[in-house]
Amino acid sequence: MRPVKASIATGGKGDFMMQRKIVMASLCALLVIAGLSSCGKRGDPYRPSEIPTQQTNS
Repeated sequence: MRPVKASIATGGKGDFMMQRKIVMASLCALLVIAGLSSCGKRGDPYRPSEIPTQQTNS
C-alpha cells in the first residue's frame, strides 16, 4: 500500500488551521496599525469653516 498524504489523512485540517492563523495575525496587525495611527490626536477636529480666530492682546 502507498502511504497516504498527511493533509488527506487529517481531512485538510492543517491547511485550515494555517489559514486561520494567518487571518488572526492579519486582524491583530490591523488593530495595532489602527491604534498607532490614532496616537497624538486629541480633542474634537475642526472643520475648515469652524477654525476659531486667534485674538491678540496688544
